[in-house]
Amino acid sequence: MIRRSWTFLLVAVTAVAMTACEGPEGPTGPAGPAGPTGPAGPAGPTGPVGPAGQDANENCTQCHAGDVNLYTKQQQILVAAHGPGMYIRDSGECTVCHTHQGFLERLVTGEWGYSAGSVDDVAPMNCRTCHKIHTTYTAADYELTAEGIPVSFRVAAQDVDFGNAANLCASCHQSRLRDGQMAVIDGDDVTFTSTHYGPHYATQGDMFAGLGFYDFEGGNGGQHVHGMVEKGCPACHMAEGSLTSGGHTFEMGSNVKGCQECHSSVEDFGAFGLQDDVQALLDELGPLIEASGVGHFSDGEWHPVPGTYPANAVAAWWNFNGVMNDGSLGIHNPPYIKALLQGSIDALSGS
Repeated sequence: MIRRSWTFLLVAVTAVAMTACEGPEGPTGPAGPAGPTGPAGPAGPTGPVGPAGQDANENCTQCHAGDVNLYTKQQQILVAAHGPGMYIRDSGECTVCHTHQGFLERLVTGEWGYSAGSVDDVAPMNCRTCHKIHTTYTAADYELTAEGIPVSFRVAAQDVDFGNAANLCASCHQSRLRDGQMAVIDGDDVTFTSTHYGPHYATQGDMFAGLGFYDFEGGNGGQHVHGMVEKGCPACHMAEGSLTSGGHTFEMGSNVKGCQECHSSVEDFGAFGLQDDVQALLDELGPLIEASGVGHFSDGEWHPVPGTYPANAVAAWWNFNGVMNDGSLGIHNPPYIKALLQGSIDALSGS
């Protein structure tokens, strides 16, 4: 009995001693070698058949054909005012008409200003500015980027849908107020401080639509038949041409092929005496503008003179400057343009 007690006591003391002597946990040992790869699982079911791919030969050749048609267009745009040599202006609202990136963004946002402030790696207008190049890889890539988007005329605060390519052209070729305020016929005096006061340089869209200027006589606004031709601006500006006019040069030069679609006997732009009539009105209005003080001619150009003037003098300057910048000498809208000039002459001369 005594021996059994001693044995139990010895075991207990040994256990306590071993517990008291246990050290801290050691570091984790290295990982063992990877086990063998298990057998492959069964194959999954076959997926559905994908859509047939496009035949590159069939699609690409719709534009990249064996002729020189596309190459001709590329060479024409290289010499065009809208091409690589165009005036690039990457600041403020100028960006949306003087850079490729700004133009495409405005088609989406409708805003006259570039969201990022300025454009990285700015590009001039090019094929992709006006056409949906490499969108479908079919002939539909020739569709216009502004297809179906009406023109929002800024000065007239009016939307116009020409229903053709004129929508794209007039989205930039339109007036804008650069400084000061617009006049009201027979209204209060107008003050402006900018040496650039006027409807800006590209007024063709407004003239085409017959709005945005001062119709002193009243009732002469709206589109003329020239603004209703099926193809719009391209009917004349992109008529069959060469490397100096027509096509993607957009220049008229002496190319009257577009005019001959309706006026078969026309041989030059002097037909019907329209341009001579408009030039005579401009020549008559110029001295009246100078006498009013609102504008003066120097260095081969007309310039506004900052100051405060009667409303009708400012309106006459707006019309005068707009017709000159339009550059068509009446062709874009004959009755409207002639009425603007004659009304301005009468307003300044007291007739």
